[in-house]
Amino acid sequence: VPVPPAAGPGGDVALGPAVVRGGAIDLSGYRPGGPAEEQRRSDAAVARALAELAALRRSATGGPGPVGAVLEAHEALLVDPGLIEAVSAGIAAGAPAPTAWEDRLSALGGELEAMDDPYLRARAEDVRSVRQRVLAALAGAGAPEDAVPAEGPPAVLVVRELDAATAATLDPHRVAGVVTLAGGDTGHGVLVARSRGIPVYHDAGPAAAAVAPGTVVGFDARARRFVVDPDESTRRSLRELSAARAVEAERVLATAREPGATADGHPVPVLANVTTPADAGRAVAFGAQGCGLLRTEVLFGHLDDAPSVEAQAAAFAGIAEAFAGRPVTVRTWDVGGDKPLSFLPAPDEANPFLGERGLRLMRRAPEVLRDQLTAICLVARDHPVHVMFPMVSTAEEVAWALERLDEASSAIGGRPAGMRVGVMIEVPAAALAVRRVAQGLDFVSIGTNDLAQYTMAAERGNTAVSALADARQPAVLDLVSRVCAEVPEGTHVAVCGDLAGDPAAAVVLAGLGVEELSVVPTRVALVKARLRDVTLAGAQDLARRALACGSAAEVRALLAGAAGAIPA
Repeated sequence: VPVPPAAGPGGDVALGPAVVRGGAIDLSGYRPGGPAEEQRRSDAAVARALAELAALRRSATGGPGPVGAVLEAHEALLVDPGLIEAVSAGIAAGAPAPTAWEDRLSALGGELEAMDDPYLRARAEDVRSVRQRVLAALAGAGAPEDAVPAEGPPAVLVVRELDAATAATLDPHRVAGVVTLAGGDTGHGVLVARSRGIPVYHDAGPAAAAVAPGTVVGFDARARRFVVDPDESTRRSLRELSAARAVEAERVLATAREPGATADGHPVPVLANVTTPADAGRAVAFGAQGCGLLRTEVLFGHLDDAPSVEAQAAAFAGIAEAFAGRPVTVRTWDVGGDKPLSFLPAPDEANPFLGERGLRLMRRAPEVLRDQLTAICLVARDHPVHVMFPMVSTAEEVAWALERLDEASSAIGGRPAGMRVGVMIEVPAAALAVRRVAQGLDFVSIGTNDLAQYTMAAERGNTAVSALADARQPAVLDLVSRVCAEVPEGTHVAVCGDLAGDPAAAVVLAGLGVEELSVVPTRVALVKARLRDVTLAGAQDLARRALACGSAAEVRALLAGAAGAIPA
């Protein structure tokens, strides 16, 4: 019997029959008619696709917010006049409806893939998703989200990349796990799936590309082990490992509400990275001691117009209330690169990841930032809400941001008592100059995903170089260590990047001097439990050994050994 999906901490193991999604739709039984009939079929397919997307948006997992925005984008593409006219012209010229749609959407996807802008390249995935949906409707096949059988054992979904919309439609009781051919470990789709307790094995490459539908596959994402058609002995070991992880999950959840600390009582609070009130509720259930990162650009990313002060304040208050008195750190608009906003378009840049991102872009739209800061200050009157500015490189940028905060708070009677102010350390320049950059701030939070990307000059979304953008690189750990050592006295150091969610790496971070961790909700209890299994001196020793390693691979091997040495 395949391993059932493991919700919550430790759900890194999956075994089950493969469901391969994203391949060619079987149109062998399609019998073309005349142009009028083909046009009727095309119209019916569009109507069915729109109905499916609307139903997904109304569902609990595909409702308003970032996932809803993706689904709305799919709907907008389906009703785009230029696309509809091109398809109709192809049908009028004698092409069957599937051919007309395939030709036009494949051409559009190819155009997007060729773009320099990473965001536009990523939109090709949306075009492919729409193409599959329309062709499935024309072929009389089930909707893409129905690819996993409703009956039988939980399956392992094999996809090229995992987008957020797909991740949000997966049923954890029907999907034992997901295997991606490419796409990295920190994409929104992967994070959404994991937050819902669905294990993901990313970047499986050719080994997964060759998997035939129905073939049993298994993986241990934590150990980076992926197997196709395993023998009975391997299947048994995966089942046993899953059972052990389930026991581990029960153990860590039993103590999830205890404060984060090492075995000898050194406090290391563990908070959660969230986007919505639902995330907040899940985080509290897993023992989060607050929110270390609220992603506002994702929370409001589905809007065509900038949200009002009142709308933002209401959203922030809802999340703060879900955390019930625990601290919530709101990150201001982190826009640009792979995260544009329709109401705040970023400039056309040859390399947007090195262009006007985050706070840099806000300097062109200070009124948008002031509105958000006003909303944060309003909520901070009644809740322990703090503010954090992203993409900071210089002390001058911090001074500019603080001036905007003063303007916003002055307009409502002054900065709320107790509201803490900090910045993200994502750029090597900020890490190297942290003594100046963080002067007068209450805290800094290290974003290890971007810090690794910029330190290694390797875009984390680019499969060809994504392995370089590993936060376990000794150069990145050196920068984390430097920030902890050189931050101004009284300034708190946190980490909100993906590295903090790796339990063994969390021990290293604590050993380097990091005082607070913020992770995806399902990792909170696991990280807390691992911290309780080691003394501060033990964490410091592991950190020293990690800094002495010569490569990310050596660090990974060290952490794997350390994880094995710490009781699970």
